[in-house]
Amino acid sequence: MQAESTTLNTSPGREGVSADALLAEGCVRLGVGLDAVQRERLAQFAQLLLKWRRVYNLVGAKTLHEVISHHLLDSLSVAGAMVAGRLLDVGTGAGLPGLPLAIARPAIRAVLLDANAKRVRFLEHAVLTLQLENVEVVRERAENYNPRQRFDYVISRALCGWPQFVALAEPLLNDTGQILAMKGRFEGQSQALHSGVKIVEVRALNVPGIPGRRCLVRGVRAA
Repeated sequence: MQAESTTLNTSPGREGVSADALLAEGCVRLGVGLDAVQRERLAQFAQLLLKWRRVYNLVGAKTLHEVISHHLLDSLSVAGAMVAGRLLDVGTGAGLPGLPLAIARPAIRAVLLDANAKRVRFLEHAVLTLQLENVEVVRERAENYNPRQRFDYVISRALCGWPQFVALAEPLLNDTGQILAMKGRFEGQSQALHSGVKIVEVRALNVPGIPGRRCLVRGVRAA
C-alpha cells in the first residue's frame, strides 16, 4: 500500500494533464501546501528547465512530467525540514533544490551557489523571469565563498559524499544551523562526529514518481 500511495502516474498517457495538476497532486502526497501563484511559478520553472536543458546542460529529464517528478517534487520533498531563515544551496546546478524551496517557502531567503558560468546565467534568467525577490544567485566555488552572514540551512542534492559536503558546509553554517544532504542511499559513513558536526536524523523520502530509495541526512553543530 505504501508504494501505491507514493506513486505519481507520469506515464505517456497523461501528457495532456497540466503541469499545475501534476504539481498539485504531487504536493498533496508530499504534504506541501502551495497556493495558485506558487504552483504557477513552479510550472514556469519546469518549462524553463525543459526549454534550456540542452543549452545549459541542466537536467537529463526530457519531458515536463519527468521534470516535475524527478526535479521539482524531489526538491519539495524536503520542504518540511525548514520554515524560515537563510538557505544556501551548494553546487545548485539547475537551481535544485534551492529555487523550488524558495518558491514553496517565501520566508526563506535563498542563495544559489555554483561555479559554472552557463548555469549561473540560466539561474539569473530564471530568478528574473519568475520575479523571485527572496533568491540570490552567486557564482563561486563553495570553498572560496565568504558571505557576510552565515546560514540557517546549508543544503545539497547529491553533490558529494557526506564528509566532503560537511567540510564545505560547516564554515558557512551559523551556530544553530543545519546541514541538509539529499541522497539516494546513505550507509552512514556512520553517525560519527565529523569536523564538529553530528548527524541527528536520516529521514526516508518518498517522492511521487521516483521509485527507489531517497533520504535526507540532517546534521548540526556538536555541543
